[in-house]
Amino acid sequence: KDAYLYYFLLANPGRTIVFCNSIDCIRRLINIFRFLELPSIVVHSSMQQKRRLAAIEKFTEAKNCILLATDVASRGLDIPGVNHVVHYQVPRTAEIYIHRSGRTARINNVGLSLILCDPQEEAWFLRNINKVLNKTQIDEFDTNSVALKKIKDRLQIALKCDQLEHSLRKLRLTDDWFRSNRKACEM
Repeated sequence: KDAYLYYFLLANPGRTIVFCNSIDCIRRLINIFRFLELPSIVVHSSMQQKRRLAAIEKFTEAKNCILLATDVASRGLDIPGVNHVVHYQVPRTAEIYIHRSGRTARINNVGLSLILCDPQEEAWFLRNINKVLNKTQIDEFDTNSVALKKIKDRLQIALKCDQLEHSLRKLRLTDDWFRSNRKACEM
């Protein structure tokens, strides 16, 4: 999914909201996006309301930006000019899908809602969401295989950088723990 998301974001500049079902997923993606140099902002339920509103305002002011969000951003927010909504993880209900997708194409504007499904999710998605939408078929998003290959290569480098950075953070934490305990024991 990471490669297809990255491909879509590069091929479709503009304001994009990427919805995830968990904060952990957002944290993983924001680190990868940092290495891929994709301008991203985060909104999730663990943030204070003041920080959420500041993030939404910053997103609204940018012409080409990505908002990584949980379902806290799927309702009750009027964010003008959202070009795309990407469901990185399949919504848990058809109602959530409709609310997420409603962030784009508002007030007679055109927008695109894309859902990234792996084979296990696709069966559930087809059964539940398409029943609500009265659809029998999903339109597929075309990709260029040559470009996708290059994107996958670049994404692998970003993932490796993220792993290395995570390892360094763990080493620093362990080192700090030893230092503080050594000091406490007067060693």
